[in-house]
Amino acid sequence: MGKKSYIFVILLMFLICGCEKKDSSDVEIIRWAVPDMVQIKNGTIEKINVMLQEDGKAFRLEPVVLDFFNYNKELETAEYDIAFAGFAEDGTTYEVLPAIAQGRFYQLDEWLQESEIYATVPEILWKSVTYNGGIYSVPSAAISEMTPTVLIKTDCVGALSETSLMSLEELDSLMSEEGKFLYDYQSGLEFLGYCGWDYQEGLLWEHDGTYYNPMEIEECEEWLRTLNQWYREGKLTTNREDEWTVCMTNTPGDFYNMDTVVYEASKAYTLLHFAGSVAIAADSDRKETAWELLQLLYLDEEYGNILVFGPEHEEKDGYAVNKQGEVLNGRLNKLSWGVGVNLLKGNDEMSLHDSLEEKKAYYESKVELSGIAGQKKPEVSAQMLELEEKYEDIMFADNFEELFLQWKTEAESLFE
Repeated sequence: MGKKSYIFVILLMFLICGCEKKDSSDVEIIRWAVPDMVQIKNGTIEKINVMLQEDGKAFRLEPVVLDFFNYNKELETAEYDIAFAGFAEDGTTYEVLPAIAQGRFYQLDEWLQESEIYATVPEILWKSVTYNGGIYSVPSAAISEMTPTVLIKTDCVGALSETSLMSLEELDSLMSEEGKFLYDYQSGLEFLGYCGWDYQEGLLWEHDGTYYNPMEIEECEEWLRTLNQWYREGKLTTNREDEWTVCMTNTPGDFYNMDTVVYEASKAYTLLHFAGSVAIAADSDRKETAWELLQLLYLDEEYGNILVFGPEHEEKDGYAVNKQGEVLNGRLNKLSWGVGVNLLKGNDEMSLHDSLEEKKAYYESKVELSGIAGQKKPEVSAQMLELEEKYEDIMFADNFEELFLQWKTEAESLFE
C-alpha cells in the first residue's frame, strides 16, 4: 500500500470516528420524573432507547424516580425535563397544583394548537388542566371519567328499556333470591350521579359553582327508601362475594372479566386533572425535545405498551399477557407515565376506550365539567359528609323513616 493510500485510510478512520463522536454528543438525555409507585420492568428503558435509536430519534429516556410520599417536595429540587406533575396536597382533584401556580412548569400553548396530541385529547380535558387561561400540562391518558354504571348479568337481561338510564322498577324486575342488587358505592348518596346530578363532596353543584343540599330533591328520598325496601326484602347487598344480578358501581373495571351488559347514565362530571398530568420543566434547556418525546410515548401504542407492560409482554385477544398467558396489570404504570389509551388491555380495568378517537367522542357526548372544578371546598361540604357518614347504614335500618327525617332536618339546618 502506497503512502497516499495510508493517508486516505487514516483520514477515513478520522472522519468515521469524528462522525460517531458527533452523533453521540448530539443525543439528548430527557429526564422524566415519576413517583416510585411506577413498576419499571427489567429491560424496559433499554428497549425504549433502542427503539428511539432505530427510529432515528436524537434523544433517549432516563427515568428520575422520586419518593411517592414526598413526591411534590422532592420535585421542587429534582433535575428533570418532563414530570408527573404531582399529587393534590389534600387529596382533592379540583384545585390547582402548587407547581403550576408557582410557574415551575412551562406553558405549552405555543405548541398545542397544531399538535397531534391536542387534536386527539378531548377538549374538556384541556379545560380541566387550564390555569389562568394557559395550559401547563397534558392530562393523563390513564384517566377516564365513568358515567355511573349499572352492570347486569347477561343471562338476566331480558327485555329491558333501550334507554341508558333504567328506572328503579326496571332494576327491581331483574332481581330474585338467587341474584341480588349489589350496591358497590362507597358513599350512600353516589346514586345521585346515576340520576344525572353533579354530586361532589356531599353537595349538588351547578355549572356556575353554586351548590345546594341533596336532601332537598325527590330522587334522594326515593332511592334511599327503595334501597331500604330492597334490603328488607332480601334483595340488597354491598358484599361483592354475594350472588348478584344487578350491580351499581363507579369502578366497573373491577368486574372486567364477568359476562355483563353495561348500562350507563346519560352523563358524567369531570373534575380538574392537574394531579397526575404530565408537564415540562420551565427551566429545562431541552423543552422542545422533551415535548417530542412526551407526544411519542403518549400517542404511539408500540412505545406505550412496552413502557406499561415491559419488553417481554405478549398480545392475546387484545390483552397484554406474560409468557404463561396470564393477563398483566399496568394500572400503576399508566398512572405514573400518563399513558393509557391505544394500548393493550390489562387486568386492571374494564377498558372504556380502545382508541383516542373513541375516547374523544365519548367525552364530547357524555362528560361535563363539574361545578366544583376550580372551587375551594365550602365549609358546609365537610359537615354534609359527616352527616352522610353518620347515616351511612340507613338503607339497612329497620327505623328508616325516623332516621331519614333526622338526616333531612340536620342537613336543612346547615343551610339556614
